[in-house]
Amino acid sequence: MEQCTGGDLFDRVVNDNPARIRHRAEAMKHEARTANAMRSIMQVIKYLHSKGIVHRDIKPEHFLLTTDKKETQRIKLIDFGLARKHKPGSPPMTTFTGSPSFVAPEVIARSYDHMCDLFSTGVTAYFLLTGMLPFDGPSDEDTFDLISMGVFRFPSSAIHLSDDARDFVTRLLKTDPTKRMTAEEALDHPWLRKDASC
Repeated sequence: MEQCTGGDLFDRVVNDNPARIRHRAEAMKHEARTANAMRSIMQVIKYLHSKGIVHRDIKPEHFLLTTDKKETQRIKLIDFGLARKHKPGSPPMTTFTGSPSFVAPEVIARSYDHMCDLFSTGVTAYFLLTGMLPFDGPSDEDTFDLISMGVFRFPSSAIHLSDDARDFVTRLLKTDPTKRMTAEEALDHPWLRKDASC
């Protein structure tokens, strides 16, 4: 197996602690690094979906960094234990699966397709940008209610977050999967098309 010595994206967020960023220059650098990470993630999701594979458990812990040298880091998606082949037009999947804070509303409703991965990717983007979760109730049931309603807001600590970044996340966290960006549409979003460097 390939050795990935750079940890995972969850650890990177904990170490960077974006919730404590106060200076605009530092916030812009963090956002640029996050945009680069999301670009790589979306390329992976696009590839999986083009092969008819739905991961069904997208979250920061499942993205490993190949090295701890920031200038050469590459992102690798792991843990395909819940992944499933699902062809477009097939009957919807009905098994409830995934991690509570990252699961899509249609998974909660037990009728979903590959677009569930995009919602989970939106939660991941929100977490990478803010260090917080958009839907975080005191219990799993409360969290599921928040996800199903689709009500979230960006924390006050994210004052320097760009409009493009906010729009990117918002378009992934649509409760209606038909109104959610696909991976291909996400890669064409202005936020990911900017020249950002980690």
